[in-house]
Amino acid sequence: MNELQTLLDEIIDQRVTLDVVLRQAIRSKFAANGLALEDGELAEILNDVHNHDSSNTENSEDMDNVYLRIDHENHEIEITEQDVDAAMEVLTADLEDEYSRFIEQASGETLKRIRRDARRTLKANRRTRARFEARLQKRWKTAIDLLELFISLSLEGGSEFNEQYKNAAAEEKDVLFDVLRNLHARACQVAWEVLALIKAGFADGAHSRWRTLHEIAIVAMFIAHHGRELAQRYLDHEFVEAHKAAIEHQRCSEAMRYEPLSDEEFERIETNYQEVIASYGENFRHDYGWASEALSKKKPTFREIELAVGLDKWRPYYKMASHNVHADTKGITFRLGLLSNKPPLLLAGASNTGFTDPAHSTAISLLQVTTTMLVTRPNADASVLCQILQILQEEVGNEFLTIQRSIEAAVKRSKRGNL
Repeated sequence: MNELQTLLDEIIDQRVTLDVVLRQAIRSKFAANGLALEDGELAEILNDVHNHDSSNTENSEDMDNVYLRIDHENHEIEITEQDVDAAMEVLTADLEDEYSRFIEQASGETLKRIRRDARRTLKANRRTRARFEARLQKRWKTAIDLLELFISLSLEGGSEFNEQYKNAAAEEKDVLFDVLRNLHARACQVAWEVLALIKAGFADGAHSRWRTLHEIAIVAMFIAHHGRELAQRYLDHEFVEAHKAAIEHQRCSEAMRYEPLSDEEFERIETNYQEVIASYGENFRHDYGWASEALSKKKPTFREIELAVGLDKWRPYYKMASHNVHADTKGITFRLGLLSNKPPLLLAGASNTGFTDPAHSTAISLLQVTTTMLVTRPNADASVLCQILQILQEEVGNEFLTIQRSIEAAVKRSKRGNL
């Protein structure tokens, strides 16, 4: 990894020596005095310097700010400390240019080698990952299959619900139906993402995706409780979000080198924004402004919505998952994918543990979204599905926990055996 740096250090050591600096300083000073200096003459001067020959040069010990005094063909030339510093700056600038050329050339040659070896490297990496995922699947198979079945049943229930009631909802202009089916569809997609991350061995990534699923569940439950009027506010809040996005787009367009919005497009966004603000009030402009009236809060927060639906008990789990989203300290010191952080370990890829929290939390949150949607138009089939999902949700949690504990027990036995 350090081969190029070692080579570069050797080049610098060869290029930046006292002789090289003095050579540059003397040449520059002679040129500044209109004096030509042949290579042989310069070599002779430098030789005198090395031999401390006072006939042509003098030591700087007794000369204020004079590094070297040279007598050459009836000319007295003083090399000051400033001259030496200036020479060093010239050499440094030359080295910086050479460094840039060196990096460019080395990058090109290294990239060629990487491209040449890419097929073999990627094939080996994929073979290693396939073996890892096969071992993970074998160990966690019963739990993973339960979670996959749970998600499939939730998706199937949502699809049947949509097909059965979409026409009636359209006739009734039931905006609540529209909001909940869209939230449920998104919840299913996020749940599949969690499952994919678990199968690939990324417990912390799966947990971060559950965080989004939890937010979807909370919003769905809150809107369902308050009904169609709040559902409409929720949909109309898109104009507020579009307005904020447009402002940021315009602000960053030049720096990011993309086309700014046209005046007509921005004016359309601005008009829509002003209309919803006029309709719902100034509080509507905030991030959760659509919930302002329902919560009687000027600037509502997600935490307050969470509290309103009685699920604030999930706050510790939500905060734990947030560490996998943000770049805070906890996100680098605590990893679900590690059985222990002692001694400190760096998890930079997949692992075969830590899936219980994201898997069980996903089943619970998806159950909440699915049930919230289905009970708005209850029937016997929906009630049976909700009951089945409730049972499976508990089984998902238990099965993942059982496997996790068996892994932890095996690790403890292994450690005792090594003592």
